[in-house]
Amino acid sequence: MCKKVRVSVYALFLLLISCGEIATSEQSITEVLKAPVQQAVGFDGEVIRLGVLADLTGSGANLDLARLAGIETFWAEVNKSGGIGKRVLVELLSVDHQGEPTAAAIGASSLAESVVSFAFISEVAAGAAYPILVNENILAVSPTSTLDWESDPRFLTHSVPVEIMILTLFESFPEAKWCVLADRSPLGTNVSASVGVAEELSNLKERVLLIEPSASSKEILTNDRCSHLFVELAEGRHQEELRGLSYDGFLFKRATSGNSHESSLRAQEIAIDLTPKWRVDSTLGMREFMTALIRHTPDALTDSRLRDGYVSQIRLYDILERAFISGEVTRSRLREIADDSGPVNMRSFVEDIDVTNKPKILPRAIGLFSSGGEDPDDRGWSRLQVVEPTESNVKSLVSKQLGN
Repeated sequence: MCKKVRVSVYALFLLLISCGEIATSEQSITEVLKAPVQQAVGFDGEVIRLGVLADLTGSGANLDLARLAGIETFWAEVNKSGGIGKRVLVELLSVDHQGEPTAAAIGASSLAESVVSFAFISEVAAGAAYPILVNENILAVSPTSTLDWESDPRFLTHSVPVEIMILTLFESFPEAKWCVLADRSPLGTNVSASVGVAEELSNLKERVLLIEPSASSKEILTNDRCSHLFVELAEGRHQEELRGLSYDGFLFKRATSGNSHESSLRAQEIAIDLTPKWRVDSTLGMREFMTALIRHTPDALTDSRLRDGYVSQIRLYDILERAFISGEVTRSRLREIADDSGPVNMRSFVEDIDVTNKPKILPRAIGLFSSGGEDPDDRGWSRLQVVEPTESNVKSLVSKQLGN
């Protein structure tokens, strides 16, 4: 990490010399590093403040608290290394919206007075907070991804959009009889809207059954109708409706969804997760992550939600470093860098992201894991396979869903 910063500063130094901005050759790279950085909302010259808009006490608290632990671990490690630009620390300011959109709107407005960017906005709060992001020109990290959020320059995403996730599953298991159980949460709504298009692109020929949670879900979800089941339910909702299901086929769910219904099902559960195994030696990024956990969150469990929170901060960190080196840590500068920055090293958690490439390079691969298999990782999960969608189908899906 330090080496990357030094190279960037050195390049800047040479550029300044070539443009005549530096009067004497004696001025060192160290002096460039110590140059004043413009202060702005959320940055007082010593501390960069980032906002967290999360459900900390409501029905989704378990999910958001786990992700927040990963976010706090990430920035604690950055601060331990000296902070942004090795000079300024990062502070997180949190507001608890308790799962209520109205409270989220109020909280977003309040945080906007004090932060340069949002390090986290939960799915429930995204819609309510969006007008504030637009009016105040603020970037925000989204913990999960939809095609809408991925395509919006105000959101920094790191994971595969749920619509593409559905397409990938349909393509990977074309002989299956698919059922999709999705509620009316933000993610569930996007999943439901994408099923028909993904079914068509995957040539499943009307073999997908879309189900909304209800009292009759138990009667519909049978092995005869559904050999493979994908579930997208918001934390704390509709759990009672799933108890006592006789379904024992293949159940797919996002590893970071935090649903608690799985213990009551007899299905073979397959978790959709980031591709690296949970081992210290699986990738350099996992080594850094697990080292940071030992230092700052030693009691943490092997929780995919925590890792997802950690990984979600990598793009924002990269933008803040670039902004600091440029001498301007302002909202407008962060937006400029987010829109026109080169490859971002995602540390092998997902594919490196490059929004300047044509077409953009964004995360597309997903890992499929199950418990009890061969060569389990520290969670007891075995990686069954890594799957990716067909590029042409992704283009068609994006075009049909977003209308471009």
